[in-house]
Amino acid sequence: MKRLMPLLLAALLLSSCATTEDTYDIVFPEGTSLDGTVFWIDSSADPLDLGGYIADELSYYGFRAYAVEDKDDIGKLSASSGTAFALSSDILVTNSHVVGNAEKVTVVIDGKDVEADVIRNEKDADVAVLRVPVSLPYSFIFADDVEKGEHVTALGYPLPDVMGSESKMTDGIVSSLTGMDDTVFRFQFSAGIQPGSSGGPIFDDDFMVVGMAVSTLSDIYTLGEEGFVSQDVNYAIKEDIVRYVAEDLISHDESYSVDSLDEALQAVFMVKADEDADISDDVIIDLDYTYDFMRGYSGLFSASGEKFFVDPIVFTLYSADGTRIGQITESSYAGRSSVSETARDTAEYVARHIFYSFAERFLPMTSSGERIVMAEPEAPADDDFGYGFHGSKDFE
Repeated sequence: MKRLMPLLLAALLLSSCATTEDTYDIVFPEGTSLDGTVFWIDSSADPLDLGGYIADELSYYGFRAYAVEDKDDIGKLSASSGTAFALSSDILVTNSHVVGNAEKVTVVIDGKDVEADVIRNEKDADVAVLRVPVSLPYSFIFADDVEKGEHVTALGYPLPDVMGSESKMTDGIVSSLTGMDDTVFRFQFSAGIQPGSSGGPIFDDDFMVVGMAVSTLSDIYTLGEEGFVSQDVNYAIKEDIVRYVAEDLISHDESYSVDSLDEALQAVFMVKADEDADISDDVIIDLDYTYDFMRGYSGLFSASGEKFFVDPIVFTLYSADGTRIGQITESSYAGRSSVSETARDTAEYVARHIFYSFAERFLPMTSSGERIVMAEPEAPADDDFGYGFHGSKDFE
């Protein structure tokens, strides 16, 4: 099923500063997408650190974006992290979107990085199976079913770079037995999760797994659709889907079934994908600008995009293979006879226009003239298993 988010593109241009001399010429390649493209802003010659503001603005609209001071870092900062949990002494499961296309990932076990093989990667189900070369003492077993209203606990490693490397536990209830658009493959729960929680277990009071954390309702979606930010709306893949993908690889061995919180903590692990990511669909932005201090500014003098203006600033966009895909030229004069905005305002405006250009090319339009974001892919019409996905990708 489709999950849609209307975006009024006119709202993207609230602080429009285009002048007759400004240029906007971007043609994104076919592979560009909200979930698959990373924007790398080259800040090696960026004294006002405008690249950071641009990255923040692009991130707000759903892209992954990073400002790098060294071009050698391109492709090295987008490594994803998530959570995995044990189903036997050497088998873990996590989300497919955590491991991406990697055949090997890093699992943190007892504070040490351990290389794990991705032995199955079922992208349509968003479930991946890992094998580790160590023997784990505890593993989870699946519940028979998930029940609406039952108390559940989420355990994972959300935002480790911000929140720290210790696992985080939250609790809540099962709010609905279906996911977005009434999909029967997922359920909704209220225990809080964040990026990095993906792949973690959702378990009941008997420490039996009822699902795998997969996503939270997008703030952008609810702001665009309803005008407010949603609270405690999170989704998990149902246990029978996870079981179906992994069960034939699970050996019933010497590991003990999780029966307490202490044992659960020893059966949940941080997962880190390879650092050298595939950047074939990524976009690289070179910045070039001339700047000056804003006379009459009341704040303290500092090297910040809030105290300066730019005239002009030039964004040149390239694909990963070096092909130029567009250029934008702007100015803090914003089409007026005097400076009317800060360098930061101008940079953020251009970032919004980059998204606007993407939306014009790739986002479908409703009959009322609104662009929509496909926040969840359409389920296949037919499948081999009756679960909405087509076969497994095994690496052994």
